[in-house]
Amino acid sequence: MKDEKSAANVTAAPYQTSDFNASEFKPLSQSPLWKFQQDFYKKLGMDAWRPQQVPNFITTNSFIAHRYARVIAAMIRDWCLKHGNKDEPVNILELGAGSGRFAHFFLHHIKQALSELSVSQPFRYVMTDISEANINFWRQHEKLAPFVTSGELDFAYFDASEQCQIDLMESGTCLKTGSGRVPIIVIANYLIDTLPSDLFQIRNGELHQRLAATRIDDQEPDIQKVLDQTFIAYKDAPCPSDWYGDDHLKEILEGYIEGEKDFGFAVPIGFIRSLETLKSFTSGPLFVLASDFGPLSKEAMQEHNNQIQVVMNKAYTVPANFDFIGRLSEKGNGIFLKPACKPSAIATVGYLFGNHDDAYPNLLKAYQDYIDDFSPDDFNLMKEVLEAPNETLDLKHMMSFLRLSQFDSRIFLMIFDQLNAAVPMMKTTEREYLKQAIHSVITLFYRADQETDIHLQCGHLLGKMGEYQDALRLFEISASHFGLTAKVQYLMSILYWEVGQKEDAVQCLKEALNKEPDFTQATERLRLYQAQIS
Repeated sequence: MKDEKSAANVTAAPYQTSDFNASEFKPLSQSPLWKFQQDFYKKLGMDAWRPQQVPNFITTNSFIAHRYARVIAAMIRDWCLKHGNKDEPVNILELGAGSGRFAHFFLHHIKQALSELSVSQPFRYVMTDISEANINFWRQHEKLAPFVTSGELDFAYFDASEQCQIDLMESGTCLKTGSGRVPIIVIANYLIDTLPSDLFQIRNGELHQRLAATRIDDQEPDIQKVLDQTFIAYKDAPCPSDWYGDDHLKEILEGYIEGEKDFGFAVPIGFIRSLETLKSFTSGPLFVLASDFGPLSKEAMQEHNNQIQVVMNKAYTVPANFDFIGRLSEKGNGIFLKPACKPSAIATVGYLFGNHDDAYPNLLKAYQDYIDDFSPDDFNLMKEVLEAPNETLDLKHMMSFLRLSQFDSRIFLMIFDQLNAAVPMMKTTEREYLKQAIHSVITLFYRADQETDIHLQCGHLLGKMGEYQDALRLFEISASHFGLTAKVQYLMSILYWEVGQKEDAVQCLKEALNKEPDFTQATERLRLYQAQIS
């Protein structure tokens, strides 16, 4: 099953278009559904990132973070080759950082990428969100703390559609108009499609705006039920090309009108206004990396030739019009980086604004090497192969994919059962590599929910390979988060016995039996240990 948000879910609510007054039809960007959605996710906070909630693996895994780090490091290198290093840090802003998992991966990977390119320009990663609960979670997270201490990480509340400055919580710095001279880099994953957009139709060579009127049950606590019961009525009205009062936007709209085909498209005006704000923060360039679903060209929009509408699946979304933003960047002598092949689920694109005729050869090559040649979308398709039943996949295939994933813990959990079954047959070299892989998985693991227990699985494998002390340490970490079950205490008793802590082994078994008196294996092992001690 694809981890994406592209499937439409238009419901048959008990309304008709005739039920709405003419005054209720407004440009979609002014619809109340955007504020409702924003308020809902503010309230939901970290619960949005529990398994089976908002789909997010495709844009929050270690692979995509590694690829972004390589592209961004190349962009910084190009700029430094022309302008030299500055004391002012390059701000890398993640808009809508959610669980914080992507940021954690990225911070590990960007330090290595910059080091390999011999780039010493300081940077500061800024995690932003509209949910104070998310921000509080990040600020207390033990895996993010070292980056805060080093000055490489900061946090901010930022509503991309309203605020004109960003106040950083740790450093006290304020990012505002004219405050910087170095590049600002923006990461926007699954964001463009959730910000306010307007809808348009080209019909018989004329521009029409799709106005929308909505009915939303704002008292329902389940977001999917809200979506299922939402009704959106549309009405098309003739629209001038200078609707936005901006020459560049007008020229792009007129470029869409040219030609003979009728088609529908979105203008991601919420994201465009956000970029205008962020561009004002610096006299240097603005570089954006974004992954989302949506058309990459005018031709792609014309292929569907249908009336565009809001998609309702886990959220209110509108396909991100990458082409429109790309044309806007090129109007300012910028660069639009897009994949050569049509993606299956998401596209990863780059936009460079305000480059002042600087050359960016390393950026262009890095995008080709790390995005276009094998993209986050390609990686997600490979994951689907791994998820499907396949008896031909063996240890070497699984370890290869784990390495390709940059040791993502969720990939590790997918192949855990196969690894566990393979341990007894592993050669010494294979065991040594698995130990190294487990170390990398643990290093990069980021706890974003209270359901994923990676330490228990890693400890189990290490114990089977005779690494008893390391296994015990991981079991103890697991217990600090999830408590001790009878089964875990039984396993820990074996480890304690192997390292010579016999009294601890007996105590673990007694506690396991207090929890589960009918635990036959624990009873027999306790009898065996007590006999050997006496």
